[in-house]
Amino acid sequence: MAVQRYFEKDITINNLAKELKLLTPTFLKDWIHIAHQQGLRALAVKRHRSNYSLTFKAKVVEYYQIHDLGVSKVDVIFNVSASQVYYLE
Repeated sequence: MAVQRYFEKDITINNLAKELKLLTPTFLKDWIHIAHQQGLRALAVKRHRSNYSLTFKAKVVEYYQIHDLGVSKVDVIFNVSASQVYYLE
């Protein structure tokens, strides 16, 4: 709901983070980035464990190593959690 409120343009990231009592707006910025890339549905909690093929894992790791984007951007591109990108490595 916080990201949706931000998209409606009635509040700034910093003011929204203060309203939510976040110490920093970092997580909020990450959520907004994910929602921009994949839509609000990407923020829904996934209640199942995903199994990835060896080919997919190799593709994610290779992309991570070649591009200087960082885990937080690679996880959005491939729709996996940041912890999974570290785990795949």
